[in-house]
Amino acid sequence: MMTSQFPDWVRQLPEADVSFPGASAWIVDPGAAQTVCWEFEEGGSVPAHAHAAQIGVVLDGAVHLTVDGEGRRFGPGEWFSIEAGQEHEARVEPNTMVIEVYADPARHRVKGPIDR
Repeated sequence: MMTSQFPDWVRQLPEADVSFPGASAWIVDPGAAQTVCWEFEEGGSVPAHAHAAQIGVVLDGAVHLTVDGEGRRFGPGEWFSIEAGQEHEARVEPNTMVIEVYADPARHRVKGPIDR
């Protein structure tokens, strides 16, 4: 089992309600945009979909991202940008950490009540 590498203050943020097995995610601020800190302990696949624009940076591990049919691997320190409406899918390697910022402030829901 992967021990979280995010600091305690990140892991105390509201947890995102996600359906990716082995993934944990925390939402920074569901205001004007949404920032989500992801951990994929077991890796996983995200099926093809489209939504508002997003950017992301890989902190550890790797994301194999396909956007509009063109694939690329992103490793630690590399970032990606997906325009609004672009179809994309991903394969995430085990023990990967990613921070993503979504133009849609409600892209992911908070799991349970928010304690502040």
